[in-house]
Amino acid sequence: MLEFPIGNKACWQNRVQTSEKLESWLYDDSSLTKKLKNLCTEFELVLLGQDTFSKAELPQFSSDTENSEDSLIREVILYCDNKPWVYAHTQIPKRTLEHGNQFLSELGHQPLGEALFSQPNMKRDNIQVAKFASHSPVYRFVENNLAISFNHDLFGRRSQFSLDSFPLVVTEVFLPDSFLYHV
Repeated sequence: MLEFPIGNKACWQNRVQTSEKLESWLYDDSSLTKKLKNLCTEFELVLLGQDTFSKAELPQFSSDTENSEDSLIREVILYCDNKPWVYAHTQIPKRTLEHGNQFLSELGHQPLGEALFSQPNMKRDNIQVAKFASHSPVYRFVENNLAISFNHDLFGRRSQFSLDSFPLVVTEVFLPDSFLYHV
């Protein structure tokens, strides 16, 4: 049974040691959506859920609670050639939506990356990375819902974006079927 939200709880760091191939994707500040679409013959976004959560509820599943407020949470899986490659968790504070960014809550099956990177007022802060081990909700979600057999940690990245100084946080976790884990 699918649980929503899955969340992005992890020990976020500025650098982690991993393969050169994985690092080149983790620290790339261009649009991941665009990169995937260029790599895949068939790209698909599956919306896992989208809902508003109160400031009090956020610490249950989110690492992004510093100066938090009521926020819209959106979670998706990005598929490349019918394989789940990326789990994405987005947290958009209410004030960001209320200041001319309501379109972020109306994306449906449109990738957030396309919407964000088309905004001339978009800025991206530093990328942080984390490992998602077997005890993490993301890892358990993959095992229980995507029927993928694997025995290694997953890696993800997060960064804060801003639209006219109004923030949102995007987390992207590379799933076992992505080519990044295969030699």
